[in-house]
Amino acid sequence: MKHGDFTGLAGDYARFRPGYAPQIATAILSYVGRDTASVDAADIGAGTGIWTRELAARGLHSVVAVEPNDEMRGQGIETSRGTDIVWHKGSAEATGLPDGSADLVSMASSLHWADFDKACEEFHRILRPGGVFVALWNPRFIEANPLLVEIEAHIARLKPDIRRVSSGRSGITERLTDMLSAKPQFAEVLYLEGRHSLHQTPEQYIGAWRSVNDLQVQLGPELFRKFLDFTEKRIAGLAAIETTYVTRAWAARVGASVTGMASRQASRLTVRVSGSSRNRARQQPLGTRSASHRRPGSSDNPQDTQLSRLLKFSVFSNKQVT
Repeated sequence: MKHGDFTGLAGDYARFRPGYAPQIATAILSYVGRDTASVDAADIGAGTGIWTRELAARGLHSVVAVEPNDEMRGQGIETSRGTDIVWHKGSAEATGLPDGSADLVSMASSLHWADFDKACEEFHRILRPGGVFVALWNPRFIEANPLLVEIEAHIARLKPDIRRVSSGRSGITERLTDMLSAKPQFAEVLYLEGRHSLHQTPEQYIGAWRSVNDLQVQLGPELFRKFLDFTEKRIAGLAAIETTYVTRAWAARVGASVTGMASRQASRLTVRVSGSSRNRARQQPLGTRSASHRRPGSSDNPQDTQLSRLLKFSVFSNKQVT
């Protein structure tokens, strides 16, 4: 097994990986600033289509999934039956999509595998003027459950020098705001996070670990088996494991080059969407806007209006909002 190759892991990935916090999709689509039913989205490195299906469920005009791995793409096609998602073979560096064909381009739990500079050039090519690129991850928020802290700590005991690549709380995510801000293709860099909790059966919890490529590559087969053995013993007898995930998203809009420190600070915004998705039952769906084109961030939804005010402050105040 090598880094980024999910051959042999696609089945567990499709069955056991959790979804993303729904409030993040709400915020991102509001940030795109168009009537939802008119948005064309392209999900790159779509894997088995977990995030792709969340986008499609919002009633977008079109959703295209691009995935290089045959097994992952096959699982995505199978689990997306009944949707209008169109699947293609391609990569972040060469999507195969037409110029200016998307209002929203996303990479969910996959940007860390791409060549960042080439991917940004490709996304700029396929995005329409004013379109949005978003990269997001969905790591466990282990601090919410001492059992999860103990299990994660065992990884470091097995391999003290481990350096996670794809956890969503290390690697590229430690510097992604600065990386996107430095790209001339993008402006208005936005960071959001939202938590959501679920109860996983022991089978689901172990299955999610079995789908992690990065950990298996770094530990190797013997240490990874020892990790699974330890984890299975720690959760033996439990009916469910309460697991909190924190969806972390970085968005950037296609625009003019941002130059100068003051301009860069004016174009950054950090928003944290707190609370569990279990408490979001009354969240208003997108797609109720009457106009097909609106200014970025505008909406009839009071929550989206609040986001719009924050965006306006961020862009025009010459201050970084944190």
